[in-house]
Amino acid sequence: MLFDTTFAVIDCEATGLDLEQDRPVEAAVALLHPDGRIEPTIDTLIDPQIPIVESPPCHLRAVIHD
Repeated sequence: MLFDTTFAVIDCEATGLDLEQDRPVEAAVALLHPDGRIEPTIDTLIDPQIPIVESPPCHLRAVIHD
């Protein structure tokens, strides 16, 4: 049953929502165990090789061009 299953939760952040122009900037994976434990397995920043535009979404994802 699902109660005995460990899930991998995947999160990806990008410079925007346009698949043609925007690029990934962060990827993370965590394991959610049946007993409620959350085990972070990877969290990495990715160089998008394009400028990150300072706009309201930047405040949500806390990623800025540096």
